Amino acid sequence: SNKKDLVSDGLVWPNGLTVDEILDRVYWSDAKKDTIESIHMDGSGRMVILDTVAKHPFSMAVFEDSLYWSDWEMQEIVSCNKFNGKDFKTLVKEAGIRPMGITLAHPLLIQSGPPSPCVDSPCSHVCLPKPLPSTEFTCACPSHLVLDSAGTVCEDSSLSSALL
Repeated sequence: SNKKDLVSDGLVWPNGLTVDEILDRVYWSDAKKDTIESIHMDGSGRMVILDTVAKHPFSMAVFEDSLYWSDWEMQEIVSCNKFNGKDFKTLVKEAGIRPMGITLAHPLLIQSGPPSPCVDSPCSHVCLPKPLPSTEFTCACPSHLVLDSAGTVCEDSSLSSALL
């Protein structure tokens, strides 16, 4: 096994993690220390990005020159420069909303690989791709609906039982 601890000291409650695949850096938040730190994937170059601004960082994401995270105490989604912690910005803060998980969607972040068999599927509600290397899929329905005889369209379960 080639497993290696990147960080083994100075951690209290690490709970957010994101990887910058371009720069080969791992970023994490520590909700007890209220910090955001980073280290190279080879274990070198550990640095503190923020140590006073984040109040209770939780879920994290990285894209281009920015870090993004949800903050449980401040109940907001915020960002800063991933190199130095500057340009701190509140992006989302709405009364009654407590953001938890965060993810980014951008064409540059999409992993290359085989196309999903569900892209042009006839499934009316849910398409479940079969495990690779298969290029097949199965259609599925929410629990209150059933698949029609063709196996692609979900319909009211009372309709199918009335036809029997």
